[in-house]
Amino acid sequence: MATTVRTVLSPGRYVQGKGAIHQLGDFLRMLGSTLVLVADDLV
Repeated sequence: MATTVRTVLSPGRYVQGKGAIHQLGDFLRMLGSTLVLVADDLV
């Protein structure tokens, strides 16, 4: 019987809260100057 293995790789920082999207620039600036955003139709 095969077993299912699930792996989650998460970021070092997770930000959540009301109005957090308005501070997005501040958080992204800490990561550098080149970013890639990957999303699907459920995100």
